[in-house]
Amino acid sequence: MPRPQVYDRDAILDVAEELAIQRGVKSVTIRAVSERAGISNGAIYHAFGSRGGLAGRAWVRAARRFLALQKEAVDAEDDPVRAVIAAADAPAVFSEQYPSSARLWLSIARDELIGDAPPRYRPNSARSTPTSATC
Repeated sequence: MPRPQVYDRDAILDVAEELAIQRGVKSVTIRAVSERAGISNGAIYHAFGSRGGLAGRAWVRAARRFLALQKEAVDAEDDPVRAVIAAADAPAVFSEQYPSSARLWLSIARDELIGDAPPRYRPNSARSTPTSATC
């Protein structure tokens, strides 16, 4: 029988989020999060696998919070114009409800977060964009 989880993953992500917005993503280390959250390094490694996994999961949680909030706001509107307005207002509402998540999600560049990830995890640098011949 596995040991029960005795730590709160969201509390760990909160600490990682705060460190990232205060001092940058590079400050999100297992040791720094461990000290601030008051849990062992091993518990963080067990929950997130690595420093990159922890920082990435914090960013993904912020993104999911935003997308859920935006979807809920849009789905609540029957009128298409009001739905567009709700979608456009979502970043402000997100910033009010989740200020740390908003700062993390909107201020940390993808390249800073990905860092030295293996090539299979990196996005293609050449994106297909319409040209005047295809428009």
